[in-house]
Amino acid sequence: MGDKTEVACDLCQLVLPRRLVHTAHIKRRSESSPYERGDLNNVMNACVLGCDSLFEHGFVYVDVDGYIHASDQVKGEGLTIASLRVGDDCSAFSNKSAHYFAWHRENIANVNES
Repeated sequence: MGDKTEVACDLCQLVLPRRLVHTAHIKRRSESSPYERGDLNNVMNACVLGCDSLFEHGFVYVDVDGYIHASDQVKGEGLTIASLRVGDDCSAFSNKSAHYFAWHRENIANVNES
């Protein structure tokens, strides 16, 4: 984030004061190799207004094309996700981050896509 005072969340795109946005690992840090922990393609900006927790717990995921979706876990919990731009693209998605999002999708959100 450098010396920015405001940062956009890669999921909801809200531009917020820096202290309200976390640098979040896409593939969980505890499951990542030392290389993956330091790989900047394995991180995204996620706001503390909900996006960080929703992604961390697999309530939302990013598909193979980089679009944001609510997982079936949302329905099971009876949650409504109003702040996320479900169906829009995740600004942290790229060819270099795609395999990290695939790991999250399969292991945390429990979604299998080809």
